[in-house]
Amino acid sequence: MKIIRLSTFLDFGGLEKRLVNVSHVQDDNEWIFTCLNNTGYAADEIKKQGKRVVNLHANPSIYSIKTTYKLYKFLKKEKPNVLHTSGAEANYHGVIAGKLAGVETIIAEEIGIPNQSLKARVIFTQIYKFAKAVIGNSKPVLKVLYENNAVPHNKLYQVNNPIIFNPIEDKLFSYKPSNATHIISVSRLTAVKNIPEVIKVIAQLIQEGYNLYYHIYGEGEQRGRLEELINDYNLSDRIVLHGFEASPMNKLHAADIFILNSFTEGFSNALCEAMYAKTISISTDSGSASEMIEHGNSGFIIPVNDTDSLKNQIKTILNLDDIKRNEIRQKAHKKVLTNYSLKQHIQELYKIYQVKKG
Repeated sequence: MKIIRLSTFLDFGGLEKRLVNVSHVQDDNEWIFTCLNNTGYAADEIKKQGKRVVNLHANPSIYSIKTTYKLYKFLKKEKPNVLHTSGAEANYHGVIAGKLAGVETIIAEEIGIPNQSLKARVIFTQIYKFAKAVIGNSKPVLKVLYENNAVPHNKLYQVNNPIIFNPIEDKLFSYKPSNATHIISVSRLTAVKNIPEVIKVIAQLIQEGYNLYYHIYGEGEQRGRLEELINDYNLSDRIVLHGFEASPMNKLHAADIFILNSFTEGFSNALCEAMYAKTISISTDSGSASEMIEHGNSGFIIPVNDTDSLKNQIKTILNLDDIKRNEIRQKAHKKVLTNYSLKQHIQELYKIYQVKKG
């Protein structure tokens, strides 16, 4: 079976990281990882797994007819059995081009909670009618697809994101000073991640006398604003923007607390990795977080955009004894091992590809 995975970009980000993980699959199928534009870290990592990567060098805009036509010609040439598209632009161009090219099985995938205008809702409601299945990585995503885009329940499938279970090495990396509490976030530096609120809370706690350091890994359009905010608090020695980290597992493992403070979220790879790394995690009640975390047992859930709840939750964790902390870490680790393996992810995809074939 020839499977084409189509995304808008193959540089860095949550979807791109997931596609890197998927590229580790070893089977008899031919996998082609294709993007409309922009290759980088993800494309390089996928190639290391011996998989073919194709950059169409096309304008991702849904208003670009040239892009749809270019993709159509590519699909006519490749003749895939399955076209699996992920993300808004990839879904738009992929479903149309795939239908025109006569692709046997077209699967669309929404990668998060879309903030669609009325016009976009109308457009994607029509687009999803031509897909044989529509995948989401959490219940909230499926709910939005059903309510906003009228995708019927019998076409909706939830497939959890996979992570690669690499060994965690205790002494490979450590933060200094060792007597402080080190807090970490790993994400794109975008407004939806609500990192400024975390910085505000950390600054307040430091002022109250807590010995904290906050490590932020990622890049994005908000970097400049975050730098200014950190400087305004005069905390550049305590709150550090480390930039993009390709393999954050050991950085996560070395930290004491992981924070995901998003306004909206689909499925957070970083949260999943933090739980696997046995880092006590705090997440807003968005996306799949409540499916992953049992509050108080394997991590902590707080309301979205609630400064006081975030601050109080950090204090609660700081006051936990070592036995309770270790119990939470072990439960989080077990949850990920049980539910988010690459093997399970691929098996779920194969079921959809085969059921929806033809």
